[in-house]
Amino acid sequence: ALFLATRFPAATIFCLEPEASNYARLQLNLSLNAPKNIRCFRGALSTQPGRLKLSDDFKAGNDWGARFVEEQPGGDRQQHCQYVDAIEIWELLEKTGFDEVDFLKVDIEGAEARLLRDSRFLEFLRTKVRRVAIEVHEEFIKIDEATEILNSLDFKTSLVSEFVCGIKLSVKPEDKSQIKTT
Repeated sequence: ALFLATRFPAATIFCLEPEASNYARLQLNLSLNAPKNIRCFRGALSTQPGRLKLSDDFKAGNDWGARFVEEQPGGDRQQHCQYVDAIEIWELLEKTGFDEVDFLKVDIEGAEARLLRDSRFLEFLRTKVRRVAIEVHEEFIKIDEATEILNSLDFKTSLVSEFVCGIKLSVKPEDKSQIKTT
């Protein structure tokens, strides 16, 4: 977020971070650097409102690698879980006041598969997003499937490391009014 805020000082950047220690680190970085164009909220991007369970059993238990899991009665390791509010994508637009999103970065440790297979999220991408970068975890969705989905929504795609990036062909390169990251 700080990189984008520096690179695009006229943009409004909205960060959504579900993991508690990452959110605290984000708040600390923002307090030390005092950017005026970044707003952040603790929560998780979802296709429906509610509460989500975040587990640290992904990526060797690192806080940067937490993932969302389904409730498992009786067998949960509660000490390794936290719960977070799910923010529905259309609600997020309302909270931010954005009509559209110029750049959406999705780095949600496997939950991208659920979003990319949800018709409401696809409608959001189709109608409201100009540029997108989605980190793909092939344990949950293959890069080819994510690429095909974005292509079907009229994004021209390319692969940059583990990110499938897309840009709508009608977008002009100099148009940088709003940026959103997750």
